[in-house]
Amino acid sequence: MDWDVWIVDWQFLASWLGFLPPYVQLPPSTLVNAKIAGYQTASFFADNYQYQHYHLIAHSAGSNLIDTMAEQLRTLTSQSQQQPQLKIHETFLDPYNFPPLPTIFVDPSRHLSFYGKSADWVDSYVDTRRLFAEVEDPEKELLLEQLDTTDLHLRNGFNVDVTPESAGCSSIYPWYALCRHARPYLFYLRSIDPAYPADPADTIENTGDMGFLLSMEGGSNMNMLSVAKDQECRMDDTGNCGR
Repeated sequence: MDWDVWIVDWQFLASWLGFLPPYVQLPPSTLVNAKIAGYQTASFFADNYQYQHYHLIAHSAGSNLIDTMAEQLRTLTSQSQQQPQLKIHETFLDPYNFPPLPTIFVDPSRHLSFYGKSADWVDSYVDTRRLFAEVEDPEKELLLEQLDTTDLHLRNGFNVDVTPESAGCSSIYPWYALCRHARPYLFYLRSIDPAYPADPADTIENTGDMGFLLSMEGGSNMNMLSVAKDQECRMDDTGNCGR
């Protein structure tokens, strides 16, 4: 089977105010812009292509882009009736949603998201370490905790916790936040190519049978993702994912 690979470059929409460099972001605004990009991208593909299978992959606020795209593709397909066999697979890498819902699924500090409701299959990779360092002021601590919503458990998907067993990452901000937030997408890239470089301070030893292998492109029949919604497992250094 042949696959087309598309990259959606939305770096200016991902930038705060749309003209600053991509690394300067106001996350809630980026999330809104991602939704706009999702509508536009879905319309582009619906108007120009008749793919029967989409595998949409996104990191952080890009999650809102692919989730909006999936929802819009469903709507446009339903209206046109041109793609009755449409199948959608969404992969989320440290997804960001705001405001999320609190959950006690794993830990009271975790958050819940309904990303993936329009997809046939969903897998999500999350690092539950905090993005921000702890502060002594309780009010500021609460605010930082509320803003740090990249610890999501997806109700509509199979969740893989790739938080390392040892701390890793530099303790200096912002390098710590960048290292920690990058781990899920580095994990996925290493599931495609084990030689792909990872952060030497935050090593990824083994991706096991998670990541790319849970896709049609990776040879999966998708049965696992069909029956594992709302479930979660945690990777260890040997490549096992225990529940």
